[in-house]
This record gives sequence, C-alpha cells and structure tokens, in this order.
Amino acid sequence: MEDLRIQKTRKALKQALVRLLSEKSFEKISVTDICKESGISRITFYTHYDHKFDLAQEIFSDYIQSGRTMFQLKKNNQKLYPNTSEDIQNCLIYLDCFVELIIANPQFFSPIFTEDNPYLLSMMTSLLLDSVERFSKKQELSFKLKFSPRQIAGFIIYGVAGFAKESSSAGKDIKTIESDVKRLLVDMLDKSIFYEK
Repeated sequence: MEDLRIQKTRKALKQALVRLLSEKSFEKISVTDICKESGISRITFYTHYDHKFDLAQEIFSDYIQSGRTMFQLKKNNQKLYPNTSEDIQNCLIYLDCFVELIIANPQFFSPIFTEDNPYLLSMMTSLLLDSVERFSKKQELSFKLKFSPRQIAGFIIYGVAGFAKESSSAGKDIKTIESDVKRLLVDMLDKSIFYEK
C-alpha cells in the first residue's frame, strides 16, 4: 500500500493536469504548468514521474482499472442486455463500463476528442485497445470470431471514438451520445458482424 502522502501528491498532480486540459492542449502543457497548478514542486514531480506522459498514462491506467472493477460488479446483471447470449452480454458490459467512465468524466475526456490533443487520443485508444484485446482473449467464447480480437477491438474503439467526436461536434448532448453509443454497440455485437453463429 502506498504511503498516504504519495497518494495525495499523485492525486494533486493528476487533478492539476485535468484542470489544465480545459485551458490548453496537452502538447502545450509543461511540467512547470502542472506543478504551479498543483502547488507541488518540480523536484517532487520528478520523484513520481519521469515526464508528463507518465502522468497522463497513469490517469488512463486508473480509468482502465476502474472500468475493470465496474465490469466485475455488473457482469452478473442479466437485466442489462436480456436478449443476448452470456458471451455477447459480457462483451457489451465491458465496453459499456468504459463508455460510462468516459461520459462521467468529461473534464478529462472531452479535451481528448479535440484536434488539439492527438497524443492523448492515441494513448487512450492504444490502452483501451490493449485492455479490450486482453479481455476478449480471456473470455471462453462459445462462438468463432471472424477476425482477431485486436482487429475487432480496434474497429470498435476507433469507431466509437469517432462516432462520439462527430456526435459532439454536431451538438448532441452527452446523454444522447451515451445512449446512441450503447445502442450502436448492441446492434454491432448482436448482428454477428464479428463472429459466426
């Protein structure tokens, strides 16, 4: 277990980066900016992170772990997707957990979907891609996939990211986007696009 002071320092640095993202792009945010915003010295920053990229990666890793935890809590809820097989239901719930996390944390995720933050969008999609691929490999599926888990994960993640970005640009509110994404995921996975029935 990490020391409480370390946890508080890391939390303050993460919160500072999230606040700064509403003001300027990740590429324009310096370690000095993060330190000023958090009230933490540069020496202390470098005690915990080698650079701002490590800090951003840890924020993403925290969200991915939260998504996995949410999945463990939700996976036995048969009411979420009652007309789907258990395999499809687990896939939908897993993806749904990440959609909910993104929607619930707009201060961090909204700036990522702008043209100002290509590095963060790339980092997010790469980490999610790895997570979804590992998840799909762990599942003992009762059907044969038409494509590799990584190809399917890439299609879904890049597709959902693009869909959410374009929906936001078109002025749709966050709840509508969340509902549309969930419906899209159900339709894609339910129609055996990725697997043989």
